[in-house]
Amino acid sequence: MKNSVVVANVLAWMMACVSVAGAAETPNNTIVSIKGMHCAGCANKVTKKLQAVPNVNSASVDADKGTAVVNAAAGKDFSPKAVWEAIESAGYKPTELKGPTGTFTAKPTK
Repeated sequence: MKNSVVVANVLAWMMACVSVAGAAETPNNTIVSIKGMHCAGCANKVTKKLQAVPNVNSASVDADKGTAVVNAAAGKDFSPKAVWEAIESAGYKPTELKGPTGTFTAKPTK
């Protein structure tokens, strides 16, 4: 009985890891590293700016990790430059943007 509980727990943990890893790697997601955020207020400010970018479906910002996950609307693309500039307009510094259009460590041109 103990072995089956251990196996069930291990399987549940593995499934959770796969789900989390898969969410960050879906084709519509863009991951942005951001410097300067330190609280939930910072994250909310960036989230609002990102959600105002055309064709952005959702944005999830984590101040503790210094990251944003930006998801495009179904069948749509958004401008990596517009995402970068939205973060800058919130008063923070994007340092890396990884998404379907490529990886950028400086402001994209498009």
